[in-house]
Amino acid sequence: MVHNTSRRFRMILIISMVLIALIGIKIQPLFANIKPIQIFGISFYSLRLIAYVVDVYHGQEEVHGLEDYLCFISFFPIFTAGPIEKSEHLIKELSVYKAFDEKIAYRGFIMILYGLFFKQVIADRIGVMVDEVYGDISGYSGAVCLLIVVLYSVQIYADFAGYSYIAMGMSGMLGIDVVKNFNRPYLTVSIRDFWRRWHISLSRWLRDYIYIPLGGNKKGQIRKSINIMITFLISGLWHGIGLNFLVWGGLHGLYQVVEDTGLKLFKKKSDSLIGRVLHIILTFILVTIAWIFFRSDSVSQATEMILRIITDCNIGSLTQGTIFELGLGSIQITGLLIALIIMVVSDIMLENNIISLDKFTSCPAVIRWVVSYVMIIWVVTAAIQLYGTGETAGFIYAAF
Repeated sequence: MVHNTSRRFRMILIISMVLIALIGIKIQPLFANIKPIQIFGISFYSLRLIAYVVDVYHGQEEVHGLEDYLCFISFFPIFTAGPIEKSEHLIKELSVYKAFDEKIAYRGFIMILYGLFFKQVIADRIGVMVDEVYGDISGYSGAVCLLIVVLYSVQIYADFAGYSYIAMGMSGMLGIDVVKNFNRPYLTVSIRDFWRRWHISLSRWLRDYIYIPLGGNKKGQIRKSINIMITFLISGLWHGIGLNFLVWGGLHGLYQVVEDTGLKLFKKKSDSLIGRVLHIILTFILVTIAWIFFRSDSVSQATEMILRIITDCNIGSLTQGTIFELGLGSIQITGLLIALIIMVVSDIMLENNIISLDKFTSCPAVIRWVVSYVMIIWVVTAAIQLYGTGETAGFIYAAF
């Protein structure tokens, strides 16, 4: 009994120390007189550490040596923004010797290239336009604001997809298999399904270490709804100490509660193609509304954006050349449009298994290298155009 109490005390002490450090880093922006200290990825390896300590306490993980543990916690491809790996899986991957395999290395290279395409060709270019409008919302029409709101949904999608592909590709080139953290979430038919595909490892962490310990769905519908709300409010605060992040998390919690309790009658309609498309569009709209609070610096800025869209949404203003005043020229916008079409078509084809990485790597060498060189040129050109202007564009989730 004393032994169990001692182990429990050590677990609580370690978790408390991690949370105090994490919260201390998070709340720095609230103090105007303090120069913020940025530690990239602190939230991610904090969650990995908490998961490890809890799992060891419950006997679900082994106690590893310091060398193995440090390799696990600091594995560089996933250090910045996940996925949030379990020690049992990653340490096993790191401890097994794997000889260099040209085919595996090439698969990793293609994934990195695909990720860079998402990040630099799509996300970073959209980011220029989004930052321009969010910097002066009152200076733009509601139609432009609506366009930017939708584009931010695309930006964060492409940004996090790009990071996920790069992390998997870099790990793959080293012969390390990391868990899948992104699975085309905008092709989902519900908010619940969205969170099964968006930041998959974070969703699992929240389920395993917040939702289930609170009681999960085993204590009735009301308690289940409360547990869902608490879990998503914590998710919001994990992303940032601010009311806007709390609202973002609360909206996703509310979506799931309503979806779980009030929209069961509509589930059967998603079996048809039209029903499925309508569900995908509705899910995208709900997620996009929540992203407004996520992107905004404050709730008041998010409210200003929403009111601007509602009160001044003259779609005709988009045809007056305003779009070319948002930081990108006509050639860049044209290239972005082509890239978006490629992204949407490729995602749909991947979702329906029409194309896949295995199928691509099995294509004739001429096709593979032509596609690869075109992508390389496109990515490098996009990088030169952006970074040549002095702009910097890190991964969005690296800030968390």
